[in-house]
Amino acid sequence: MLETITLKDIQKKFVDILKDENHGYNNDGFYRGSAQRLRYLLATTDLYDGKDEARNKFYECVTFGFGDRLHQSDKFTIKNHELLKELMIMSYNDLEEYIDQNRFDWLGDDYEHIDQYLDFLNNYQDKWKFSSDNWDDPDSMDIHREEYEWVEDTESKHRSAVIGFKSENKFEVGYNILMDYFDELPEETRAECHKRLDKVEL
Repeated sequence: MLETITLKDIQKKFVDILKDENHGYNNDGFYRGSAQRLRYLLATTDLYDGKDEARNKFYECVTFGFGDRLHQSDKFTIKNHELLKELMIMSYNDLEEYIDQNRFDWLGDDYEHIDQYLDFLNNYQDKWKFSSDNWDDPDSMDIHREEYEWVEDTESKHRSAVIGFKSENKFEVGYNILMDYFDELPEETRAECHKRLDKVEL
């Protein structure tokens, strides 16, 4: 099982689509909210018990990049394949038992730590955009989601090996379509085009 770990595997095991108008009270309760969040916590947080006798063995078994959200083939880096496989097949009860038996805690910087997971969600799925506000309230922060309104060209192949390109900005999509044909222009025309694009910082 999971001999080859794909982006879809990562999304299934680490991405938890939060509801709109959700609230974040403290980072302990937030990350205990689902198996996906607990897996993300264990993969990204250097946890240890109060006596420094037990450390989180899953820390950095995988690291998550935050580059181009739409071209995700190299978004994550596996540093320990066996530990990552173990983490991904653990149930919620297994995860919570591992945490509680080792007396791991991650209290502190509640809203910042919760917002870190929202950033992860924004980079590892492209249907929903997550944001937060009301950080001045000491009791809870508000978590919002809105659906992306993509403009998509399904034929584009200029950028990387990925077929298709989408953006919320239709002008960016149009520019990308033009770039698909740029290399076919005469050299003199390309040079003139480059000059004009540089002037408008494109």
